Amino acid sequence: MERTVTISGKDVVLKASVFAAVLYRDNFCLGKGQKGDLLGDASLLQSVAFEVNKMKPGTVKDSLTAYLSNIARRILWSLARAADESIPPFTSWARQASEKELGAAVPVMTELI
Repeated sequence: MERTVTISGKDVVLKASVFAAVLYRDNFCLGKGQKGDLLGDASLLQSVAFEVNKMKPGTVKDSLTAYLSNIARRILWSLARAADESIPPFTSWARQASEKELGAAVPVMTELI
């Protein structure tokens, strides 16, 4: 399944596939001291984000929001790279994407997964 979102002023196709899960695992989990997978982290993102939104602003909320934003960036990159191999490496791509655009893309990402 594919959907198109706008990131960095460009239309970006997101593709939910086994390859996206493999990209996520290979780039963000294996050999980096991290456990997890795309579906598990997406589930975590959804459940924790709901609770974080209920919190009052402050250090804990800000830290959790930054952590969840990083997970969302990783998942979005994996879905985009699965659809288009010309998508830049994660670090370059993540620097280009604005928080507002990523926030708008998260519901689309959630629908795909």
